[in-house]
Amino acid sequence: MTTLQEAFEKSHEAAENIKKDLYLDGFAINASGEISKHKHAAGGFNSIDEAGIHLIEMGFKRVSDKKYQHDENKEAATITKGAKGSFKIKIKKEKELDIFNMLKQSDMQNFDYFNTLSEGAQKEFEPWVFQRWLASRKLQFIDQFTNPVMKVVPKSIAWRLFCAIGLEKTVQYKFDAPPKKTKKESNLIVELIAKHYNVSKKVARTYTPLLTNDQIIEMAYYEDYDDSEIAEIKKVL
Repeated sequence: MTTLQEAFEKSHEAAENIKKDLYLDGFAINASGEISKHKHAAGGFNSIDEAGIHLIEMGFKRVSDKKYQHDENKEAATITKGAKGSFKIKIKKEKELDIFNMLKQSDMQNFDYFNTLSEGAQKEFEPWVFQRWLASRKLQFIDQFTNPVMKVVPKSIAWRLFCAIGLEKTVQYKFDAPPKKTKKESNLIVELIAKHYNVSKKVARTYTPLLTNDQIIEMAYYEDYDDSEIAEIKKVL
């Protein structure tokens, strides 16, 4: 059950976020709750210092001339040049997920680590993306154990699968970008993937960019495709 204090804090946070969003859109709320255009709405700020002052008023701390940090809201603000010599403020929410620590924890087979993450970090965790990091060193395991089920299991189960293939030691990874889709992508490839993983064609299409050309060709041999079909697949890869 939410306590009165928690409810107050949530409503206060929501109100502050609304005020901030309105301000960045060119509006301000006075003490009476009235909304009006503020003086910087049309042309932005006249100088970097002027923009910085307003960021400080919004609770940000100065990192450099153009960069500010809001530790409580986990946001980063940048002052950029606008039109006619003016300056604008861009605010971005900082990511809560530390991908490199996640890689370390999976290799050390910390099965319960996902449940210790904040709600924001759990939302940011994307198994397909994480898998592309692991693929730089564990491609065979990815192909055999995680690829076939990644679309049907929840994130918490996907994390446990990643831990199951952990190396029990920390190593360096690099992001293994999937091959770009080709405009010539044929139904033959989609059908092959669907058959190999026993999934629908719709799901098979989502697998395509995550497989290398060599994997697809090897898959065709495994499924006893004849030479003419394999030659057709090679043409469109």
